[in-house]
Amino acid sequence: MLLVLISAFFSASETAFMAINRYRVSHRAKKGSRRDQRVLDELAQPDRLLSVILFVNTVANYMIASLATLTFVSLLGEGYLILQSILSAILLLMLAELIPKSFAACNPERIVFLASHVIKLMRWVLYPIVVAMKAMNRAVLRLFGGAQMNGIGDISVTTDDIRGVIGMVDHDANYESHDMLKGVLNLEDLTVNDIMIPRGDMRVLDIMLPWDELKKSLAELSFSRVLIYSRELDNLVGIACKKTLYRMFSKGEVNRSLFISLLEPVRYIPEGTLLQVQLKSFRQNRYTLGVVVDEYGVIMGIVTLADIVDEVIKGFSGEPARRAIMHLSQGVYEVAGNIPIRDFNHVSRWDLPTGGPVTISGLVIETLESLPNGVVCVEIAGYRIEVVSMDMQKIERVKISKSHYEVN
Repeated sequence: MLLVLISAFFSASETAFMAINRYRVSHRAKKGSRRDQRVLDELAQPDRLLSVILFVNTVANYMIASLATLTFVSLLGEGYLILQSILSAILLLMLAELIPKSFAACNPERIVFLASHVIKLMRWVLYPIVVAMKAMNRAVLRLFGGAQMNGIGDISVTTDDIRGVIGMVDHDANYESHDMLKGVLNLEDLTVNDIMIPRGDMRVLDIMLPWDELKKSLAELSFSRVLIYSRELDNLVGIACKKTLYRMFSKGEVNRSLFISLLEPVRYIPEGTLLQVQLKSFRQNRYTLGVVVDEYGVIMGIVTLADIVDEVIKGFSGEPARRAIMHLSQGVYEVAGNIPIRDFNHVSRWDLPTGGPVTISGLVIETLESLPNGVVCVEIAGYRIEVVSMDMQKIERVKISKSHYEVN
């Protein structure tokens, strides 16, 4: 019975060490937990750990089989050896393997903290054997290109690992937190092109407007900063900070020359810049608005710090996409053409393709390979998109539904 208990204990220890949550153990070890550090020390050399466990377990199992054989022969004679082998195998499998390993898989921490003490002691008792087994193990592995053994406890977490953990969370109960965490991780993959306000939707002012009209336009704009250009959009003059201008306007001191001197310099961002890189640039250089340009210096759009934060915390910018998205009925939405595809996907929890154009209208135009001529309907990736209205050369409103729903 003692040998069975020894075999069961080391079988359970093997499973427990493999099943333990190494991230949780590592976190507690960094906070000063000695028992967790002891477990990490064992996991750091898996060949040493397994050498102790498997040696003791194998010796115990062989001794159990030998003693069982001697007992059967002395009691029943040699005619029942086959029956003895079958019964011994079943009992050993159940009592020394299946039951302890099942328990250890469900309760790994209860086992490893005790086992780490025993294994450390046995490692010193069996030191020569453990060293020899490690050497033979690594020699054989080297023949198959596996000379380098990484510790089971080595903590190397990739972005995909974190995404996998987030994906295991109950989405309905923790949707906002889940979506925020995904937004942070997406900063590594997204570029400024994915979230920028396109050139056609930029709110800008011409410095050459009559002075009274320029002041009136500034007062009507709701943005804290406004791009100022001279005659042509690609000829930017600077960025007007409305807070500074209001303070000067209230004193009655502003004229066109002073207005120009108060403009902030324009910061240009190359297209394709990763959001993570741009966020770092915003933070280090202490500015909040940049102009995205292509390789020829042509303006493509603008990106603000609020846009990047809004990618993580949906609705942070104060102009959430929900205002421009109407949920008409089950499976049917009506949206503005200039709504970013990513914003629509977030609100609807659908999956319109995001690898190309930024906005819904851009997606329709790319699919048609031309501007729509009136009301048209296209099917894209299993979604039906119907152009409801046009405004000059722009798609103003579209209706989107899944292909298996009828659009009324």
